[in-house]
Amino acid sequence: MKKTLALILLFTLLTPMAWTIGPHMSRAEPADGTTSVLMIVSLDKKLPKAGKTNGMGYYLMTLNPAKNELLFTSFPYNLAVEMPGKKGPVSKQLQFACKELGPQGAVDVLMKAFGISIDHWLLINMNALAELVDLAGGVEVNLENLSINKKAGDLRYMVSKPMEKIKEPGQQLLNGVQMMAYISDTYYDRPTILVEEARFRERHEVLIRGIVAGLRGAGMDTPGLIAAVFTGFGKHYMTGLDLQTLADIPLNRLTGCLVNEPRFLHVPAVIASTKTDNGWESIGYTQEDVQAVQAFIAP
Repeated sequence: MKKTLALILLFTLLTPMAWTIGPHMSRAEPADGTTSVLMIVSLDKKLPKAGKTNGMGYYLMTLNPAKNELLFTSFPYNLAVEMPGKKGPVSKQLQFACKELGPQGAVDVLMKAFGISIDHWLLINMNALAELVDLAGGVEVNLENLSINKKAGDLRYMVSKPMEKIKEPGQQLLNGVQMMAYISDTYYDRPTILVEEARFRERHEVLIRGIVAGLRGAGMDTPGLIAAVFTGFGKHYMTGLDLQTLADIPLNRLTGCLVNEPRFLHVPAVIASTKTDNGWESIGYTQEDVQAVQAFIAP
């Protein structure tokens, strides 16, 4: 039962249906098998009103029932993108998109930057991610050192449960809170911005693969539980999707996308440093990256 709830939470928003995109915006219901794209923003703190906070991880989750594919596109929080400013477009880090423009504004920034369509958005904090990890039975990780133990204090402000420290390095089955320490522990030796981004990509891919693997094969015959799932995670996520609509989603369209391993595209292909208009060291992207994203999520 718990695995079913977690799987619904992870995949429901991508099911072909009538989307609600922010206030007063909607799309017509697409046909069966239509590819749907969701922007996920992971946060390291509680959800603020209107979703206006810095985002520490930006992803596109693409569900393609016609090809039985589940795709994840990741973007660095410090990716230099064009955003609207008081006197015209300005170059800023992507992490500020949600804080300054709200979730739908962040969707608009990514759609314009990469020439793509995004159907919906979801904000999720570390409590919800930790819950998903626990419901999946934990995630296997090979720890090179015990630096994640130093994150235990920081996590008190990010998750509601205390962290049990790891006793030795090597292959470990991490629970939800420990996994949050692992994915946030990318700066333990003060690396360059490029090394930090490489670690971020690797660890978040381990997280997502672990959750999907743990939840694969869960029962999908309980559509009436969808609204209850989102209500239960109410203080740990935010979306514009209507709960009554969620209750009517036909979940059988999702099962095929769990057959195959999820595929990943990390943007940019080559991690290179650049500067935003305010002089912040950031990560740039190229036209080749734009084309790669378009091709990756194409139906």
